Formats: sequence, structure tokens, C-alpha cells
Amino acid sequence: MVPAPTPDSHNTLAAAEAELAAAARALIGDPTSGLSKAVDRQLYRHTAALAADNTTVLPAARQATADLAHRRGRLRLPDTPQGQRLRAALTTYENTWNTTRTSTANTTGNGTVTERQDDPAAPPEQARPGRPGGGR
Repeated sequence: MVPAPTPDSHNTLAAAEAELAAAARALIGDPTSGLSKAVDRQLYRHTAALAADNTTVLPAARQATADLAHRRGRLRLPDTPQGQRLRAALTTYENTWNTTRTSTANTTGNGTVTERQDDPAAPPEQARPGRPGGGR
């Protein structure tokens, strides 16, 4: 059997996602795996979007998985080799996500760095007209 191609070593987010997907596939969809339904659902959503190269869903799935990875110490993951692999993959994914987000800040023509629009540290959007106080 020919091994699956691995992502280019320069594309660390793709490599981290590939490992996360491989680790998750061993557990998602199995009600006896020990994953909570929320974790199972999010990992499935991310791996399915990744496999389908769904550019509409993938950005939100990546962000949600990064949020999940940030809470990995509090997640209910099985105490098995597969669970440990998933925890390690979540750690790598979170570190890579944070590094990628930091290094992709836009630089303007005069050399100054500007914040990305989807940067969590960016100021919140103003309330939209017709929605007093920004809605509920």
C-alpha cells in the first residue's frame, strides 16, 4: 500500500490539520470513544470541511477548532493512545493556529503593520443601523 502524501513541510497549518484529522478520525462518530458530543461534532465538522476543501465552512471550522484546542486541558478525552494522540494534535494545532494568525498580519505599503479584520484583539464592530445597541 502506498502511503498518503504528506503536506509540504513549509505549510505547517496543513500539516497540523492533517495530523488532527487523522487523530480525530480514530474517535469521531463512535459513541463509545469517550468524546463528548460537542467535541465529536466539532471535530467531524472540521475534518469533513477539510476533506471536501469546503472554503465556505473551513474558516469558521478552523476558528472553532482553535477555540476547542484552547480548552483541551478541560475537555473530556479518552485516556487511551488515541485520546492522547488527539490531545497532542490539538496542542500542535492550537500552537500552529496562533503562530499562523500572528504571522499573517497585513503590512501596508509604508511598512506599518495593520490588524487583520478577523483578529480577536481588534476592536469590536460598531452596532448596525436599525439595531439599537447592536441587538441582543
